[in-house]
Amino acid sequence: MNLHLNKAIGGYFELELPYLEEYHKESIKLFSGRHCLELLIIERQIRTLYMPYFSCDVLMEPCERNNVEVVFYSINDKFEIQGELNIGDEQYILYPNYFGLKSNYIHTLVNSYKNLIIDNAQAFFDRPIPAIDTFYSARKFVGVADGAYLYTDVNIYTRIKPSMSINRFQHLIERIDKSPEDGYEAYTNNENSFAQLPLSYMSSLSNRILKGINYKLIADKRKTNFSYLHTALKQFNQLTDLIDRSDYTAPLIYPFRTAKKELRHVLINNRVYVAKYWPNVLERVSQESVEYIFTEEVIPLPIDQRYCTIDMERIVQIIKRVLNA
Repeated sequence: MNLHLNKAIGGYFELELPYLEEYHKESIKLFSGRHCLELLIIERQIRTLYMPYFSCDVLMEPCERNNVEVVFYSINDKFEIQGELNIGDEQYILYPNYFGLKSNYIHTLVNSYKNLIIDNAQAFFDRPIPAIDTFYSARKFVGVADGAYLYTDVNIYTRIKPSMSINRFQHLIERIDKSPEDGYEAYTNNENSFAQLPLSYMSSLSNRILKGINYKLIADKRKTNFSYLHTALKQFNQLTDLIDRSDYTAPLIYPFRTAKKELRHVLINNRVYVAKYWPNVLERVSQESVEYIFTEEVIPLPIDQRYCTIDMERIVQIIKRVLNA
């Protein structure tokens, strides 16, 4: 059927967006990263999933909905699996590409473990490894209200609902028209609403926006900003060795580790908004664990496409003032 035969012609204009090339156009387009994991759980009939202690709590939601047993594993100071995991034939292991810096390590995991699932939510620009289940989160890298991508070779039989995001863009618009502070409540409301949503496709609105983005510009800007911060801060950063050994495409953030816990608050007070990865981890591990220390000491510094070297230098100066105080 020729879809153009019934296409609306004329009338009022829609939001003006360019048509370029979607970065993950060959994937299954779903509403969120947790929906990607849920679809894999259903279609691969996963009953046991190994998941790192150091991971986002939202990934527990699809496991709980589908009665999956979650077995937590530890990581070491290189953000790699501590020891060896004994994975059975019907068990799966989830590994997150931390900050987009563990791509080389992931290739070694492919040779070491079967039934591997790669969480590339923090590594949007890393291409998937053939025949390895991999998912991505678009909204961690660009301004959309929803959107995730799944690569898998499993046959999909599950009924997936359509979705609409027309009422989810308030925080994105308020940040432009007002300020980040004005849009924050709408942002948190949108984030919290994800927990109740059934397995859904990506909304047409988000998908249309994702087809109009200059991805090369975004990747180049992220790499430039990342490099600037690393050059300026590596002498202070306790993760410098990890970064120097990494082969990255376009990271999510610049991870800066310091024992100066007040730095996070100073940055936020200076309107440099940094998240905490992840508060839920503190409830699962001991205070002596690597995961506890990473949660408390690793500060994810913004490096995304909205910012230039002047912005990066402002971050550097704030950090140096605190460290040298």
